[in-house]
Amino acid sequence: MDNMKRLFWLLLLVSCQTALIPVEPTPIPTPTLTPFPTATPLPEPNSAAGFRYFLQEVENALLIDRPALANRYWSQVDAPIMDGETVIWFYRGAGTQVELVGDTTGWETPIALTRISGTEFYYLEQTVAADARIDYQLIVDGTARLDPSNPQRMMSGFGLRSVLTMPAYRQPPVLVEQFDYANGTLHEHALESAILGQTRTFFVYQPAGQLIGAQYPSLYVHDGSEALTLIDMPDVLDRLIGRREIPPLVAVFIPPITRQVEYNGNDSYMEFVAREIVPFVQENYAVDRSADQTGVWGASLGGLLAIELGGTYGDVFGRIFAQSPAISMSEKSIAQLVGDFSADQKLYLNVGIYETAVLPEQPQGDFLAASREMHDLLSETDIPFSYNEWSQGHSWGLWQDALPAGLQYLFRE
Repeated sequence: MDNMKRLFWLLLLVSCQTALIPVEPTPIPTPTLTPFPTATPLPEPNSAAGFRYFLQEVENALLIDRPALANRYWSQVDAPIMDGETVIWFYRGAGTQVELVGDTTGWETPIALTRISGTEFYYLEQTVAADARIDYQLIVDGTARLDPSNPQRMMSGFGLRSVLTMPAYRQPPVLVEQFDYANGTLHEHALESAILGQTRTFFVYQPAGQLIGAQYPSLYVHDGSEALTLIDMPDVLDRLIGRREIPPLVAVFIPPITRQVEYNGNDSYMEFVAREIVPFVQENYAVDRSADQTGVWGASLGGLLAIELGGTYGDVFGRIFAQSPAISMSEKSIAQLVGDFSADQKLYLNVGIYETAVLPEQPQGDFLAASREMHDLLSETDIPFSYNEWSQGHSWGLWQDALPAGLQYLFRE
């Protein structure tokens, strides 16, 4: 009996001790709060995403509400819209057909803009280089006109054109910066040409501050009137000389009379330039007579003339500056043109990436392909040259922008 009592009390004691052992409480989970949904921010209207949002908004609207939506959107944007490598062209106004023509289309192959139903609002989206500079016009019901929404314009050889400059486009600083520089002088001359049987007028630029006894490099410029009036080449020279980016030089601006005849392999005209104009300048101005310090410049068909003059009269022209040259129009092959140069000469060649259809629907109209072929052939020779492609088209804007780089390469010591 005593043993039973002892066992009972022992079991009771063990159970009490077990009850006193602390037990970890079961954790209560923290409630997760679901945030209130936030509104997705609308894209910036003046962007490609903003325009696409606007298009969706208009498509979902009733026809009667679309004009008000279009007017509201138009008040929020700067046309054309430029966003990265995207450009969206616009036209707002009366018309049944609106087209874009310019560097990105080929000047004879316009592309139609799309009309937003129920509005007088037209648009076209394109992809271009982020640093592009584009000359263009709008064609409304068959009539070419400037873009009324874009105040940026530039004169071309075919009249005034609208200009688009993408956000990454930059002009050479020397062309736009404000600084003090001296102005050279321009002198007009008339020469009786025995070779051509004509009286020819040309203009000679002299740099400011010429030194007595100094002999200066010279540059013979074709399409002389346009070089003077469309891009004010004397001012470009003043700026470059003022910044000491090139040495002082004499420039001779020679206007054509019958350009298409004179500039394409015309032996008499080339002889006139090399054997009459050049000697006149050398007799009357303080220029270095060596070919190494005598250059020739031209653009488009004038660029072809510069190349052919350099190849034919290497004893006269040692520096050749050809911009967007129409080399595919020459009666000579590109290999023959390159073969006419010598290692004693120096060539600067540039072209725009949008110069693929300068002469639409003609094989020789692709100036970019022809320039690339010349580059490849020159690379196989020991002729010093520099080749550059710009995100522009066949325009005086391109030729102005490339002037500093070309002149520095050819004349800077």
